[in-house]
Amino acid sequence: MNLRRILFNYLFLFFFIGQPLLAANLSVTVLEKGSGDAIEGATVVLGESGEYDVTDETGNILFEDIAAVTKIKILNPGYETLEKNVHKNTQTITLYLLPISVDGETLEVVEDRIQEKTSKIILTEPELRRIPGTAGDPLKVVTTLPGVVSGSGQGGPGALYVRGSGREDNGVLINRIPVEYLFHFGDLSGISPSTINPSLIKDFNAFLGGFPVEYDDKLGGILDVQLRNPRNDRRHYNMRLAIHEAAFLVEGPVQEKNDNDSFYVAGRMSYLDRILTPKTINKLINAQASEEEKNDFTIVTLPRYYDAQANWHRELKKGFLDVYYFAAGDSLAANLNATEDTDPELVGDLSIDLSYHSVGVNWLHRYNNALTQIGTWSIRRFNANQQIGTDTLTGESFFVDTKNTFATFDPQLKWRINNKHELTFGSNISRIWTPIDLYISVLPTEDNVNFNFTTSEKFRIDTVLRAGMISPYVKHRWAISDKLNSTIGLRYSYLKASGGIEMSAFSPRAAIEYQINKQLLLTASWGKYVQFPEGATIVSGIGNPRMGFTEAEHRILGLEYRPVPRWS
Repeated sequence: MNLRRILFNYLFLFFFIGQPLLAANLSVTVLEKGSGDAIEGATVVLGESGEYDVTDETGNILFEDIAAVTKIKILNPGYETLEKNVHKNTQTITLYLLPISVDGETLEVVEDRIQEKTSKIILTEPELRRIPGTAGDPLKVVTTLPGVVSGSGQGGPGALYVRGSGREDNGVLINRIPVEYLFHFGDLSGISPSTINPSLIKDFNAFLGGFPVEYDDKLGGILDVQLRNPRNDRRHYNMRLAIHEAAFLVEGPVQEKNDNDSFYVAGRMSYLDRILTPKTINKLINAQASEEEKNDFTIVTLPRYYDAQANWHRELKKGFLDVYYFAAGDSLAANLNATEDTDPELVGDLSIDLSYHSVGVNWLHRYNNALTQIGTWSIRRFNANQQIGTDTLTGESFFVDTKNTFATFDPQLKWRINNKHELTFGSNISRIWTPIDLYISVLPTEDNVNFNFTTSEKFRIDTVLRAGMISPYVKHRWAISDKLNSTIGLRYSYLKASGGIEMSAFSPRAAIEYQINKQLLLTASWGKYVQFPEGATIVSGIGNPRMGFTEAEHRILGLEYRPVPRWS
């Protein structure tokens, strides 16, 4: 009788008490260690079963009716992988992920800000850190992408080539604000740093073509870089001293810990020119040169550069307000003697002095769950002074001196009508004021291998180019099914400039995405793209004021494969 009672009690405990223990709920919250911020999109893997899911915007995830868990593994780009042993009866747990540091500077990635996925690459933190040759600088990873290289020339220093497009055909945005150049000295040597502090980079959205209508009028690709918000848990001080440069970063709350107001200030400056003299460098160069090559190239001023970034961030009740300041500068000077016989007017000064300063404001406001607006205002100044060669008649150097001022306003409104339809309205509005003072020939194109500076026609221009541009756009994204999404957009571009220059064009675009399974995504897009002529090309006397838009058509078919999230 006792045996039967014992057996009955065992079965009762197993079926009516044991089952809830074996099929309980588990709530996991994932936060960032240090700041306490919720981490959205972290992959939480249950050790015994291998079941996994990702956290929501509050950093939370709920596993329902699961067997007892003794181990949890959490993976998220930009953070160290966490493995945690837990008690079998645990129903609620909060875990903290530690951000990964690169050279002592924290790097966060990745946010998919634009939903369209055609010809887009989203770079994750492990990829940024493991690609060789970047020296801990995330922006340099861009030049390792297939079909992308950096260079210097007519498109500006640090300009990008994307899939055969010209240097001037691609755009770079930092927090929705265009920047004049991405790398100091055009990254000619492959070791020049980017103009943004590496620790401030949050993520990349790189479109190698087929980009949607909200981006500026370019024919090639777009690099959309997002900087992270300042940390507000406490004051952070970071200083770095290298063999050729010094850098610092200060950030934290404006007043109290976890305050609505936070800031960062970062700066970097080279000082190699303070340690070594041009005479020392020239001696080293000549020591490695043959007798014929000695003194062909003489350094007058060693390369110097600086950059600075600042941000004041304020959390609002239904959004945020950011005020930015970006700056960078580069200068060097040399004397060129190598072409005295073949191209005598190239002999003489070779100098470059570049700088940009940008002030920008981003304001985001969420009216409700369906309606969000963001506005970006910016004022940018780009100064470029370049000298080359010597006029054999006057003895003066040929030169180009421009001072470009840009004022831009980019409002955008997103309306999520329902779970299937989303509309985006916006416009890119800008005003440009550019004094141009030059005495030089038209610069050669990439295919003009027989260019001779001495025999080329020289132009003397001293004028001011004024232009206004407005480009309104509309986009509709439709989730046709759980696996199929479509996007159609239309952009209208209008320019009016001094000298009676006026032009306009429509740019329709369409894209479709089909999720074959969890790992495979099929994408296709088509679109027309236009680009405004570069300033000097439409200036009377050196260019063609009647020149219109440059146009291109993109047709792109892509297949994207993603490994399972548990891979690390």
